[in-house]
Amino acid sequence: MVRSFRPRGGLAPTALWMRRFVTQFARRARATIGTAALLAAVLLTPGRAQADVGRSLYVAPVIGARSFESKLDLETEAAIGLRFGAGVNDRVTIWMDAVHSAPARKTTGRLVYVTALRGLAQCRLAAGRVAPYLIGGVGGILFNFGDTTDTAGGEVTLGGGVEYRASARTALFAEFTGDFYRSRSVVYGSTGNELSSTPRTTDTAKTLAAGLAVGF
Repeated sequence: MVRSFRPRGGLAPTALWMRRFVTQFARRARATIGTAALLAAVLLTPGRAQADVGRSLYVAPVIGARSFESKLDLETEAAIGLRFGAGVNDRVTIWMDAVHSAPARKTTGRLVYVTALRGLAQCRLAAGRVAPYLIGGVGGILFNFGDTTDTAGGEVTLGGGVEYRASARTALFAEFTGDFYRSRSVVYGSTGNELSSTPRTTDTAKTLAAGLAVGF
């Protein structure tokens, strides 16, 4: 018998999962942008100089560590990512984000490639040089297993951090986020038929990260 993990919605061939993954991410990203625009209308502050800074475009490389649910038998592993963003004002920035890690199975050492694509809205709680912030959004997460079927599903990201603005166009930041997704474990027979499965649960992939945002 083979034990496999899969997200909500059942298993499908990898190509079909990728198509659904990208479609779902695009749909959820549009919803994130709409929500962020509403936040911007509420948080918009006067001042032409501040507005010009807030409306910059940004690119931000990110490094950190990513951990997973114990039932996946995965080590905590380094993660790398890249973000592209657009400032709405000095408080709100919209990001398109990708983060990737390659943890190993604790028992077998086999690598699992985990990639998340997310549309995020960052809301700063202060307008000074040092500003705490909340960050959240929606997207998708893909598990590329080397020893069982690949899986993917939608996720919701929530977290927070602190940002240090070194100049009008440069900022350092550190944050902690959680990607929440639905999953269940399935046991298959030798012919591929499903023998049993557990109830779906809400699981979390946690990320502690730091990055440098550069405006242009």
